[in-house]
Amino acid sequence: MCCRSLLLTCLWLAGCSRPAGERFERIAIPPFENLSGDPELDAMGRGLADLITGEITGSALSHPVRVDTPRDAPAARPTHILHGYFSRERGRLRVRAVLEDAGRLKVTGTATAEGAPEAGPQPLAGLIAGQLGRRGGQGREAERARLAVREAAQAGGPQAGAPQAQLRALEALSRLTPADGEVFMGIASLRQATRDYTAAVRAYDEALRREPDNPVFLNEAGYARAYAGDLAGATALLSRYRDLRPGDPNALDSLGDVHFHHGRFAEAEKFYLEAYSKSPGFLGGCDLYKAAQARLKTGDVKGAEGLLRRFTERHRAANLKPGQSPVSEVCRLPPAIGPVSPRGTRPGRPVPSR
Repeated sequence: MCCRSLLLTCLWLAGCSRPAGERFERIAIPPFENLSGDPELDAMGRGLADLITGEITGSALSHPVRVDTPRDAPAARPTHILHGYFSRERGRLRVRAVLEDAGRLKVTGTATAEGAPEAGPQPLAGLIAGQLGRRGGQGREAERARLAVREAAQAGGPQAGAPQAQLRALEALSRLTPADGEVFMGIASLRQATRDYTAAVRAYDEALRREPDNPVFLNEAGYARAYAGDLAGATALLSRYRDLRPGDPNALDSLGDVHFHHGRFAEAEKFYLEAYSKSPGFLGGCDLYKAAQARLKTGDVKGAEGLLRRFTERHRAANLKPGQSPVSEVCRLPPAIGPVSPRGTRPGRPVPSR
């Protein structure tokens, strides 16, 4: 029967735990199972999932994410999963839905709705969302807003006003999908690209309220805080990223970058070397090059030359063309710290994207 056991296994393997007391939800919704005995109704299972997704969209605390199969649920980073089946009983269409906490593997809600087949599944989808206490009813408006975001992005470019048009479109979408952290990430990224780091930090904070343990969110927010002048806040965010993904050298590389930016070169070198030790092949070994530059900033020329020699020797087997440097784009360091402007922005090139 249903995919319940498969769903629970997938989510357990993915480690979809969430901190206790978290209010925002990401609800993965796969197609509903057809138990009507009529294979011609299989498409209704996908349609029900689509309609229920639309009915939950706009809920203040719940963001629905459609997934194609139960196996795809973990990739949606869900806090919950909503699955179920439909059947025909005594000439009526009946839908049963089960909402489960993905971290605790516990049922947190159920809903049942039935109606005349000729009325279609739309009314039943609304009843399911309502019974679960998660009805937003903004699905169609949100789709139009997403289209506006795509159009603004396609029309963007070097022309004046393009980022503002994209921001307006994203902010409109955020009002229709208030529980979607990715929309706030989009807003933050645009703010960061225009070097308004104080505004970027506010948007990243909103994204992290919705997904506090998302490593990508933590990494980007850490850079924004560093460029807004808050090294302690940046370190806290990136340290949480490091703790969540202890095998990922990127968190250590990012910690090195924000300390380098703030002139804390000895600490930066330590983080770069730790990242290199964890994964020598990460970024082509660029953390060794970054460590050399950090050492040079401390005034230790001989030590810097030794680190740079290790980096160069590592690339001897890379078959570089004459005149080609082993230092790639990803090896570039963040700019040295500059004066903070009234908006909390800094001169220099934008924050490196991670």
